[in-house]
Amino acid sequence: MNGSLLQIEKLDEGNYDSWSIQMKSVLIHNGLWNIANGKLSRPEAAAEKEKWESDDEKALAFLFLGVKSTQLSYIKNCKSSHEAWNKIQEVYMPKGPMQKVSLYKKLVNLTMSDDGNVTQHINDFSKISEKLSEIGIEIQEELLVIMLLSSLPSHFDNFVIAMETRDKLPEFSLIKQKLLEEGKRREEKINNQDTVSRSQQQAFIARSHHVSKDKKPKQKNLKLRCFSCGMTGHYASKCERKQKNTGSNSQAMTMLASVDMQNGVAERANRTLVEMARSMMVHAGVKEYLWAEAVNTAAYIRNRCSTRPLNNKTSHEIWFGRKPNVKHFKTFGAYAVGLNKSAYKSKFEAKGTSYIMVGYSMVSKAYRLFDTVTHSVVERRDVIFDENISNIKVNNNEECVKAEDYLTLYVESPEKSKHIVEADNQPSVVSDEVDEIFDTADEDSSSESSSDQQAVAIGPGRPKIIRSGKPGRPRKQYNVVNVQSNVCVAMNDNVPQTVEEALSSNRKHCWEKAMQDEILALENNSTWSLANLPEGKKAIPCKWVFALKRDVNGEIERYKARLVAKGCNQRFGIDFTDTFSPVVRYSTLRLLLALAVKNKMHLHQMDVDTAYLNSDLHDEIYLKQPPHFVDETSPRKVLRLHKAIYGLKQSGKEWNCKLDSVLRKLNFVRCDSEPCLYKATKRGHFVLIAVYVDDLIVGCSELTVLEGVKKQIADYFKVKDKGVLNHILGMEVKCDGDTGVIELSQTQYILNVLKHYGMEKCKSVSVPLEAGIQVNCSADCKKVNQKDYQSLVGTLMYLAITTRPDILHSVSKMAQRNSDPHVEHMMHLKHILRYLNGTKDLKLIYDCKADGLEGFVDADWAGDALNRKSYTGYIFL
Repeated sequence: MNGSLLQIEKLDEGNYDSWSIQMKSVLIHNGLWNIANGKLSRPEAAAEKEKWESDDEKALAFLFLGVKSTQLSYIKNCKSSHEAWNKIQEVYMPKGPMQKVSLYKKLVNLTMSDDGNVTQHINDFSKISEKLSEIGIEIQEELLVIMLLSSLPSHFDNFVIAMETRDKLPEFSLIKQKLLEEGKRREEKINNQDTVSRSQQQAFIARSHHVSKDKKPKQKNLKLRCFSCGMTGHYASKCERKQKNTGSNSQAMTMLASVDMQNGVAERANRTLVEMARSMMVHAGVKEYLWAEAVNTAAYIRNRCSTRPLNNKTSHEIWFGRKPNVKHFKTFGAYAVGLNKSAYKSKFEAKGTSYIMVGYSMVSKAYRLFDTVTHSVVERRDVIFDENISNIKVNNNEECVKAEDYLTLYVESPEKSKHIVEADNQPSVVSDEVDEIFDTADEDSSSESSSDQQAVAIGPGRPKIIRSGKPGRPRKQYNVVNVQSNVCVAMNDNVPQTVEEALSSNRKHCWEKAMQDEILALENNSTWSLANLPEGKKAIPCKWVFALKRDVNGEIERYKARLVAKGCNQRFGIDFTDTFSPVVRYSTLRLLLALAVKNKMHLHQMDVDTAYLNSDLHDEIYLKQPPHFVDETSPRKVLRLHKAIYGLKQSGKEWNCKLDSVLRKLNFVRCDSEPCLYKATKRGHFVLIAVYVDDLIVGCSELTVLEGVKKQIADYFKVKDKGVLNHILGMEVKCDGDTGVIELSQTQYILNVLKHYGMEKCKSVSVPLEAGIQVNCSADCKKVNQKDYQSLVGTLMYLAITTRPDILHSVSKMAQRNSDPHVEHMMHLKHILRYLNGTKDLKLIYDCKADGLEGFVDADWAGDALNRKSYTGYIFL
């Protein structure tokens, strides 16, 4: 069995076609195919029946071993190989109308690109047509031939015309064979042409700074160009100018590549030019892609230098008959500034344009200048040089500002600090904002002549120092915030991390009472019982997790201590199997609010107390006794769990199953598109329940019916009735009973985020990101902490998908740099926080005035300057 299966790949989401053929071959090889496809049914005779069942188990084992573990869930409950085979076909080869339409559209729209591979195109075409045939769509062979010919690119027109001019179209198999032969012939012809062309290339093909990396010629619109003379219409091997003598006893000759010149004079001259160019580039600090300009400049200078073989004359003098003028020579890479003559220049734009001198014009008395902004070489002479400046940085939209330009930690030297008198001991201002740091607003600060220095406190963290003879203010002092935790716990009130910290804090009694309440609830619920650890079993450790429960205004509502099992010690298949537990989506919550407004429904909220403890545990799991609550009479015993607790990998699933069974008993039906939204009709009124773990939102137009449903749920679980919905998942909900309007916002959450990052007093901006912002990916930029960056992105993304769709595009754009964030990207995120500071009171308002659903969509075209990708956005109101 193993030998047969080793030769095939296991089934996953994308290889069903090849896998089904290979698995069928394995089953045929082992004589099990007729059983798997259902042709050989179960016999009646006992002996034959036993052999049939044995073969069926073997075929089923083959199928189990032939799929990946992620796909086992589809067939793990199948009892026979035929059932498993049919189940796999239903999943990976559906035969419904949607699949038929999709495959037919794919076949009709399939076209071969200009530089596509003929063999691959025929394989793709045949594969789709075979799939259509398998699901019951038979296409006539003549129609297949027409569709295949129509899918070919324009440079196959001669072939298509030759096929169409026949009295009768050839068969599909024959047309494929002819097309393969035609593709092979064209490929061999192009390869031969490519070999001849490449062998005759010159050192400098063009003076362009961007040379294509794709050496393979196009198949469309082929234009023959000679690499020797540059003319079109012939190849270099047949160039007449190259083959004939020039009249000076010189003749063009070829040589091997990657070896020294066979002509010693040429070898020496080439090495001189290369060494000159290298030295100039290193001294000037220019990029390597300007090598062609450097070599040309080296040749220009060398032609105007005297040489001994020419009797100390220059090559220029021998050729033109006059001595060259070198007064215009400038240092290679020198800084130059020219007048900005653009007609579209703004009134506040700089009048000058920066250049780098990279050479001399060959056709006029001008310099070749490299524009550091547009990355182009221009020829100008109306420029001013400063040859003392070199190593000019190129602005290629990939250089980013240094962190010190934005985040400055100012520290006075001991000599200066001893003369400063602090007015108070208020802490320094924490800010990362550009406008805050580079604030140059004038403030009067003068003092009479005095030998002593005076300090006046004008705000926390910013003393105003007046030194005698030097009026003015010092730089502000800033502390750089070291963000270590997620913003979701932005209001940090020293929540303890361990039992020792909790019992040694100033809130010791509050945390101790919270732990006692948790233990009492677990014992009253018969969650466990003391037992000896059986041999071969392993007890799972546990720990205490502390948290603060807050109300809408951010005030502490109660102290929570949760006993949590360390589920990381559980083993798959032994301690648990399935773990998935769904929660209601944010879009569903917004839909529920819209329905409540439209149907004038009352929305109430319920919280199931110790929800996970209500679910029964079907696995045999042992837990170590909790810290600080070890049984003194039996300290070596462990806890045998009868019900799930927090931290177990299967706790969420077990609780969801328990809640689902209870709601079904109350005649609620789960929605097909949203597994955490339940609906029912009670006394003629429509009732909705949304579930997010242990939080329940109940909605109904009749208040008495709603109260009855809440009472029924309270009969099964211990719940806390929070009344009218006002706060859920960090979102603030305000229901107006008179008008029926519902407002959804996250003002307090935004304030917490701003406070966590020290930006609650930052300057506001009017847009999340400035227009035209591009996310660069240069490796030269200064990096920031990846964990901190991802934490802030996650916080903003949560805001974007809940109540702030106005920042969704900006956050998703910055999320592209999650794997390699730079300082510039972090500053863009801080810019979004500044926007939120000015718009923290914005709300999503649901009212019943709207007539219907309106959708808006917009897109750009290749808006990303790096990869030319487009952005699309849509919203429904």
